[in-house]
Amino acid sequence: MSPARTIPATRVCVALATVVALAAIAYGVAFAAQFWRVLPYYDQWAVVATYRRLAEGTGSLLDLLAPHNEHRLPFTKLAFVVDFAVFRGRLVLVQPLLIVGQLGLGVAVGLVASRGYGAQARLLAAVAGAAWLVAPVQIDNLVDPFLLQWGACGLLALASFYWTAQLAEPMPDGRATRIALAAAAVALAPFSSANGLAVPPLAVFMAFVLPVPRAARIALTAAAALSVAGFFVGYAPPPSDPAYRPVLSSPEGLLAFARYVAAFLGSIDQHHPDNAIAVGAAGLAAYVALVGVLLLALRSKRIDPSTAALAMLATMAVATAVMTGLGRAGAGPLQAMSWRYVTWSVLFWASLLGCGWRQAAAAGHTIPAVANLVIAAILVGVSYFPGRFIAIREKERAAAIDSLTAELRAGHLVPEHLSSVYPGSMSIVPLVEFLRARRLSIFAD
Repeated sequence: MSPARTIPATRVCVALATVVALAAIAYGVAFAAQFWRVLPYYDQWAVVATYRRLAEGTGSLLDLLAPHNEHRLPFTKLAFVVDFAVFRGRLVLVQPLLIVGQLGLGVAVGLVASRGYGAQARLLAAVAGAAWLVAPVQIDNLVDPFLLQWGACGLLALASFYWTAQLAEPMPDGRATRIALAAAAVALAPFSSANGLAVPPLAVFMAFVLPVPRAARIALTAAAALSVAGFFVGYAPPPSDPAYRPVLSSPEGLLAFARYVAAFLGSIDQHHPDNAIAVGAAGLAAYVALVGVLLLALRSKRIDPSTAALAMLATMAVATAVMTGLGRAGAGPLQAMSWRYVTWSVLFWASLLGCGWRQAAAAGHTIPAVANLVIAAILVGVSYFPGRFIAIREKERAAAIDSLTAELRAGHLVPEHLSSVYPGSMSIVPLVEFLRARRLSIFAD
């Protein structure tokens, strides 16, 4: 695909848009940074327990593979263990890594969406993608480093789909390397987050639908089978709250499930559940239309690898919404709008609009291509202005952690006060004493 001829006015507009996106990145990171705190919070205490076992010689590195709720998170746990071992648990490593992961994911999506275009267009796409992935609307994914899983899972999913799609293109050399890269990403994806279990079957589906060499199909199928099988070795599903599970045997339960999935995918808009449901429903309608167009293109053997990769990433987002809904739809659409889920709402829309833009531009349809860019700009704007309640809640959380930090540093430990950082406050008392004894985390200074 060759880039369109660029007039000077267009270059100026693209340059200005790039500057705006860079400013948005600076604002998004600065907005999140004011709420960073060192004291472990909620799920982070599980990693403190893991490090304690390692430090006291009662555990092993296999603990990194142990399930956490429904997930296996060896990469997240390893990052924390290194932070504790090298930086005394002050989050010097994992906090920046969280931001770098989100930025890297946004850049990767932007570069895939703009593949084949000029340097200026690719720079704008990469910067705009990064800006969207650090928007205030997904504050949890910018503040809580335990949520490294979302950026890691998104990157591995996109890498799996992109390298698999690349294998369908004629290439004189480097095919073995790309097969190895695709197989590695497929194998690792389930161990970044539980929803990464959707990556292996989707990548294998791509390998058999696209004109991919037989060797690649065998390698990807083997990697997928071994990865999924390895995930479930010694795995026991965690107990779930029955009130969260949807009753899919009833019309009401099916409607609740559908509303949950739509709200999950539309959670970019945090102003009201009805808004999120409407945005998600519109996205699902566009997704169905995109699938139809791609099926027609597949029959004529005209599949663009970048478009295929983005379409599969959008499919991955839909699969994530469905998987989450199967366990939590009974909690209602507000739960689907949890800030930690918004990364997948952003990936859904970024992939969808990237596909639409590439297809319209390739066909020479200027108005539809511009419409995709306008919709993207509107949704990014919505992501940056979600309402004051995010800042209010984060300020309250940070103030509670600061108060508890000062209390603990002063040598006062009131178990009931620990509820602000962990609901089962009594269970983490030994972990707090471990941090104090080893001079880790808030006691390291």
